[in-house]
Amino acid sequence: MKNMVLIGMPGCGKTTLGKDLANQLNRPFTDMDEQLEKQNGVTITQMCERFGKPYFRQKETDIAKQMADAEGFVISAGGGIVLKEENMALLSKNSIIVFIHRTAEDIISGGVRTDNRPFLQDEQALYGLYQERLPLYKKYAQYTVKNKTQAQALQQLLQVAENIWQPKQFYVIGTPIAHSLSPAIHTPVLHALCGNAAYDMQQIQPQQLAAWVQHVRDKNICGFNVTMPHKQTIMPMLDALDETALRYGAVNTVVNRGGKLTGYNTDAPGFFASLADSGCVAQDAHIIVLGAGGAATALITEACAQGAKRVIVLARNEQKAQQALPNHKTATQLETHVLEEQAVFRYCQTADILINCTPLGMHGTDSDFTSLDFIDALPAHAVVADLIYNPPQTKLLQAAQARGLKTQNGLGMLIYQALIADEYYLNTSLNRREMYENIMAVLNKK
Repeated sequence: MKNMVLIGMPGCGKTTLGKDLANQLNRPFTDMDEQLEKQNGVTITQMCERFGKPYFRQKETDIAKQMADAEGFVISAGGGIVLKEENMALLSKNSIIVFIHRTAEDIISGGVRTDNRPFLQDEQALYGLYQERLPLYKKYAQYTVKNKTQAQALQQLLQVAENIWQPKQFYVIGTPIAHSLSPAIHTPVLHALCGNAAYDMQQIQPQQLAAWVQHVRDKNICGFNVTMPHKQTIMPMLDALDETALRYGAVNTVVNRGGKLTGYNTDAPGFFASLADSGCVAQDAHIIVLGAGGAATALITEACAQGAKRVIVLARNEQKAQQALPNHKTATQLETHVLEEQAVFRYCQTADILINCTPLGMHGTDSDFTSLDFIDALPAHAVVADLIYNPPQTKLLQAAQARGLKTQNGLGMLIYQALIADEYYLNTSLNRREMYENIMAVLNKK
């Protein structure tokens, strides 16, 4: 059983919060600094004065080695535990790391004593430590709890504790489902943040959907992802719909909170989060969307919500392209045109982002772009995105890369929409970039 290790600045409240949490959950608690002083018979200040700080740091590592074998503990670590990678490697073997984030200003305004701490000679030293250690706290923590008040921080910790110590079951449903990458994408995240979580596939036929929803309630299944053909038909079966589900008219994530099922849609936010990760934002951008299906409709709506300056939709059927536009007022300039080579070439000349939402070039289809000359019309700063991830490099992306343009396939969207779904599942914010890299490492082994 995993431990919960609390890290953070001296005076951030780790010990008080840890004791309160352990008492509420009837878990064993230990403070590593107190354990170190007890075993060595001197205070940390005395140890540093007599033997030096390197000696203290080694004794701190000795305590980390002991705690690496613990199970089910709430552990408060010293403020400088993150300074040695060895310490964090030891503690991370069987622990979830939680950063209690309290700013230097808040710690000082809370009246923390500096005269009894060997590394805090004065308030200025505390500011220096905060700047030095903040990147390390963020690096090692799976969860971050902001400690503005003890009561609020304790409630956040209780949610983290539920994630760590309560069994959790998640699924992806649809038909067909055997090809789904969802288990490979979600499992690394859930294993990193939960002590006992499983994510499986379940093939559900349309006529089985209502029974499945009731099964989720009856068995208290924590949540599930939804793929075709259920994204629209599941909506009236749920208790509540998030604004994302209402905005796009579809659900791809369902969260069960005490028997109340809430539907979300993370597809379009996932796409633009993936773009932003590579330094490209929709705000004030000129975007070209090829295709007018469900995915295109969601991306167009989200592009408007994120402040795109202009969105041009090109589809084989212009009437369908018009139907893909949002039906509410927006400051974004919207245009539709027939998808033909001359029009694409013309509009590409001023585009910042080109998104292919058609199946052209997808594995298993015989159709592809008859000409990719329009790639030559794109400005040098343009980004070319393809929602297709099989093959990883379509001819469209190959042509864009040959011109030196930034490109992105559909895998980034798939991963980021899953990460946002996991944030809903676990009611927390993730270090998305770190989790993305963990997922890619798993997928590259497949």
